[in-house]
Amino acid sequence: MNLFLINSPFYLLIGLISLLVLCSLAIFGIFERKLKRYLLISNAIQILFVVADLSIAKLFGEFGPLNTIQIFNYTFAGLAFFLTIGIFGRGKIYVYELEGSYFANRWNDIFATIACLSLAGLPAFNMFVSEWLLFTKSFVITPVITILGVFAALLLFIMYYKVVYFLLIGKTRQKIIPREITILNGIMAVIIIILGFLPQLQLEILSRVIV
Repeated sequence: MNLFLINSPFYLLIGLISLLVLCSLAIFGIFERKLKRYLLISNAIQILFVVADLSIAKLFGEFGPLNTIQIFNYTFAGLAFFLTIGIFGRGKIYVYELEGSYFANRWNDIFATIACLSLAGLPAFNMFVSEWLLFTKSFVITPVITILGVFAALLLFIMYYKVVYFLLIGKTRQKIIPREITILNGIMAVIIIILGFLPQLQLEILSRVIV
């Protein structure tokens, strides 16, 4: 990340490469069967989104929400995702073993689904605002980045929908989850939805923090 503290003529190239690698990882994620590898791919994809955001922000030559919005939103969606999947995936090797999670613990399954839909970049969830800001800003510089970004968003929808599908099918025994963790996941899910429905709210928060 120190690269973004200096001036460089290669920020456009860095942004393009980061999105190309992101698309490649998303394709691997779609077909990845092992849960731990899937989670690693998911995390790497979000880091690449951060790199793309920083690249576009540096091309504009200004500090603004684009510098921090991906990290800000991933704090909530990522935490909810890893906590809930960690709960349901403990002791499991493959993604398909998440089947029956809804019957194991209904509320945490709902929170996991909300996190997945947010990471997939669907409208009405907070991560959509991050992607929309990146796509609109980058279009001013070159439509190529926007086109790559939209393609990446489509791949991510498929990648995360796979998990949603397994979370909502099948049956298994009920699982007792500590109330504190359930409450934390619920708070994260509510924040994800609020920031998705009120995008101006998170932009206002970030603009005040940056200033």
